[in-house]
Amino acid sequence: RSGFTLMELLVAIVILSIGLLGLAATSGTVMRLIGGGSHQTVAANVALARFEQMRGVSCGRIMAGSANSRNVQETWTVTPVGPVAAPRAMDVRLTITYQTNMRRDGSSSRTQTYRSQIVCI
Repeated sequence: RSGFTLMELLVAIVILSIGLLGLAATSGTVMRLIGGGSHQTVAANVALARFEQMRGVSCGRIMAGSANSRNVQETWTVTPVGPVAAPRAMDVRLTITYQTNMRRDGSSSRTQTYRSQIVCI
C-alpha cells in the first residue's frame, strides 16, 4: 500500500510549524508598523492644519510659538524671506513630537519636522 511514513509526517509537521512561527512573529511587527503609521498620519494632519491656519493671517501676525493638540506637541519657528521690513514670504519650520508604542519597554516619543513657505500678499 502507498502512504506516508512516520518520518515523512514528522518532517512535514516541523516544516509547517516553522512557517507558522515565522508568520506569527511577522504579524507582531506588522501591527506595530501599522500603529506607527496612524501616529504619523495624525502628526501630518496637525502640521497641515497649523500651516493652513498660518496662511489665513497676514505675514505680520505670523510668529513663533508652540501648542498641544490631539496628543501632539507642536513647536514652530518663523523666519522672514527677503527684507525684514517687507518680507516676500515666511519660512515656517514646524516640529511635531508625539508618543508611540514602538518599543517593548513602554511609550517612546518621536519627532518629525515639516517646513513650508507662506507667501506674503
